[in-house]
Amino acid sequence: MDQRSQLTGYPSIDKPWLKYYSDEAINAQLPECTMYEYLWESNKDHLEDVALTYFNKKITYGEMFAMIDKTARAFLSIGVQSGDVVTVLMLNQPEMVYMLYGLNKIGAVCCVVNVLSSEKELIHYLSEGKSKYFVALDVFFEKSYQAAKQYGVNKLIHVALWQSLGFMKNKLYRLKVKAPDYSDDFIMSWSDFIKGGSTIDKVTPARFERGKCTVIGHTGGTTGTPKGVMLTDYAFNSVFEQEKWMFERRPNDSLMDMIVPFAIYGLASNIHIAMCFGVQLILIPKVDPEKTDELLLKYKPNHVASIPSYWTAIPKSKKLKDVSWLRTAVAGGAGMNNELETSLNDFFSSHGSPAYVTNGYGMSEVCGAACMQTKNSSDVGSVGIPLCKTVVAAFEPETTNEKKYGEIGELCIKSPCMMLGYVGNEKETAQVMKRHKDGVWIHTGDLGYVTENGAVYIKGRIKRVYITQHNGVVSKIFPDRIEQTILAHQQVEECCAICITQKDGTYLPVAYLALKEKGEDYAKVQEEVSALCKRDLPEYAQPVRYIFLDVLPKTAVGKVDYRALEKTAAQM
Repeated sequence: MDQRSQLTGYPSIDKPWLKYYSDEAINAQLPECTMYEYLWESNKDHLEDVALTYFNKKITYGEMFAMIDKTARAFLSIGVQSGDVVTVLMLNQPEMVYMLYGLNKIGAVCCVVNVLSSEKELIHYLSEGKSKYFVALDVFFEKSYQAAKQYGVNKLIHVALWQSLGFMKNKLYRLKVKAPDYSDDFIMSWSDFIKGGSTIDKVTPARFERGKCTVIGHTGGTTGTPKGVMLTDYAFNSVFEQEKWMFERRPNDSLMDMIVPFAIYGLASNIHIAMCFGVQLILIPKVDPEKTDELLLKYKPNHVASIPSYWTAIPKSKKLKDVSWLRTAVAGGAGMNNELETSLNDFFSSHGSPAYVTNGYGMSEVCGAACMQTKNSSDVGSVGIPLCKTVVAAFEPETTNEKKYGEIGELCIKSPCMMLGYVGNEKETAQVMKRHKDGVWIHTGDLGYVTENGAVYIKGRIKRVYITQHNGVVSKIFPDRIEQTILAHQQVEECCAICITQKDGTYLPVAYLALKEKGEDYAKVQEEVSALCKRDLPEYAQPVRYIFLDVLPKTAVGKVDYRALEKTAAQM
């Protein structure tokens, strides 16, 4: 009897993707230890190897663990205890790694937040986690300072972008970026913070607790309201344990990290997973998508896990002649079109690389990863197969009725990596984490299907949302959130936010407004509405244009016809 005749027709029962995994992978036990313990056990025997590369600075695993210990002591010295939440607003740099594992070592919670957040959002994040300790990159100091002062933190620690690069580099850096004002007692520099840790004699590593939150990331999820995703040591370590069967990575390999650390995808897949493999992690704080070929040429990484827009410059590159050093090329965080995927694979093949585009799929609520393409399951257009301990299936929206192979429904995920829930938000948690007859599943809000070979395909979203990129960061634009912000203005009667597509595939928001009173000063209202948006919305969600109409178009059932407005905006 062939496999097809044995299938029940339901992916969650058949799990057809398991045929691509070894028995060892399928039966492997997931680790029960902290992230710090797992990192140490993975690397304690090669401490002389390079762990981090930051511009021209190389840091060995031994040096990195020493700095993690100093950072843990420093947090203890300012009063951070096990279970406390420390809010971190950083880019890819060594101090981000030291904090992630230093906090984990003492049992505290690392809460990562988007550097593009507005001041109001930062206050929300601090309040959400009851965080009294805030670490921020000095490039974003002003809004961090205002948020910290309004909320009332115990300590605001600022870090220079070039903190790790020595005296002369920092001196040159200070010619461009002014050092923050120290007049407030609650502000301290990273250097003083680390020095303070010398008063602590010993750090006793925290014990592993299966259901304890250790990392908080943020996502809009299926709505535009920022929510704190509570993740555990078990979730982070389980992502590595599942992905290690899909990649051949060895100590002394190198991986270039271009994904921001406040994205759980970047924190889990590019930092924790890479370093548990024992590779050299090349930290890139900011990326120009048009110059990623220059970064590849400079560092010649063996592995890259990135977002689709960072790959667009590669097939057109005249600088890359031989890329035989590149062995894996992962794309996640947003969908990659088939044309780019094909052109990249052709480029790799013709330039000496064994790499092929490895698409992935996940969300913060499952620690960033649920599916990944492999060499034997890399159908163009798919996002790969579920990880070996993960189940992905499509369900009839708003129900727990599973769809059969090839039938489109809401994609749902059952995974050992799923979140504990959203911080202080039981209502939103219940919308996403739903109990089925075989356990709790994450409802993604994505439409898609699963094939008989186990490949997963994405076909769209249930709710109106636009995936875009701003300053190299993949973000979600939620029209509802823009509309709610604008409707707070007393003169606005109706509002509809839509997005227009740019040549590079990104989106820009546009707001249509109808006012309560005709004859209002449009320029004055626009100025006030724009100020509201700048105050309350992240940079990527602020409308680039405001269009005033007497009345907004309606559908047959009386709702605002956003599709008609999308067509109108596209023709402008």
